[in-house]
Amino acid sequence: MNVFFIMDITPLNNQEVFDYYYDISPKTRKEKADRLKICEDKARCIGVYALLRFAVGDYTPYNLDNLEILTDNNGKPYVKNNPFYFSLAHSGKYAVCALSDTQVGIDIELEKEFPPKFKDRFAENTLEWTKKEAKGKLTGNGFFDKTPDRFVYTHKKTDGYIITVCSDKCFEDFYTYHLPFPT
Repeated sequence: MNVFFIMDITPLNNQEVFDYYYDISPKTRKEKADRLKICEDKARCIGVYALLRFAVGDYTPYNLDNLEILTDNNGKPYVKNNPFYFSLAHSGKYAVCALSDTQVGIDIELEKEFPPKFKDRFAENTLEWTKKEAKGKLTGNGFFDKTPDRFVYTHKKTDGYIITVCSDKCFEDFYTYHLPFPT
């Protein structure tokens, strides 16, 4: 299983929709959202977890509510006993999620021009930035990860955003989710 997903999370700007998904999120995700000051950041925090819930329910034999998600010493989340691996990211109005049978990292960023000082210190362009972020998430070592790069990168452009998945394998399956309105 090597699949990644994108979801527009702008419906979470509606308080009723946000409250529904907040209420069904685990305590740790609620606490993370509660620490954020900006409403859009809270929506992204809850939205990316909603996307994980849909992806796990649709593409694995598991129910996310029955799994224990822990974090390692670097803060990287993982599923206890590793029945599968996942990575999450969000930017602007989108949340993305990758599911895999091996370690995986994902990032999404709005494509933009970087200032010269930024290019010298961090990345030449958005694609390079997302590669560094995705690799850092895969290894758990963050953006400035220095481990040898032996990974495969899968890229997707959509609506002005670049999505990069980093893994041992190429990701060919890409799905778009639409946030269901709670009933």
